[in-house]
Amino acid sequence: MAINLNKKKKHIRNPIDQISLEHERLSSSKPVLQSRLFQLKQSTFLIAKTLTFLSKYHNKAEI
Repeated sequence: MAINLNKKKKHIRNPIDQISLEHERLSSSKPVLQSRLFQLKQSTFLIAKTLTFLSKYHNKAEI
């Protein structure tokens, strides 16, 4: 059974190239994250409005 010692050696790029690739990857995911954050804010707002409405309705129903 042969052990491949070269397995750990992946394509080692120039650190500057690696940093620019990482920057490109992160900046391309930013719009997706921003839209998800906006959707979460909208959902949170709707849940808060619904809970407020239900609590008012519940309080009136008890009276």
